[in-house]
Amino acid sequence: MKTMSTNQKFILAGGLILLIAVLTIVLMTYFNTKEIKALIDGCEENGGQYDLNITKPLTSGYEFECKK
Repeated sequence: MKTMSTNQKFILAGGLILLIAVLTIVLMTYFNTKEIKALIDGCEENGGQYDLNITKPLTSGYEFECKK
């Protein structure tokens, strides 16, 4: 069995770190989008008007306010 060289180990580690970073961003975007939708629906059901400001487009970071 052939062992991995140091360069191969660094490439593997870097790829794993990149994969984890991308997965984290995708999951943050997904859950923030679901949360925003729930906040909007709840605000509208209670007769309010919402003010939504997306602060971080990559991850859908936001500021939300429901006004009655």
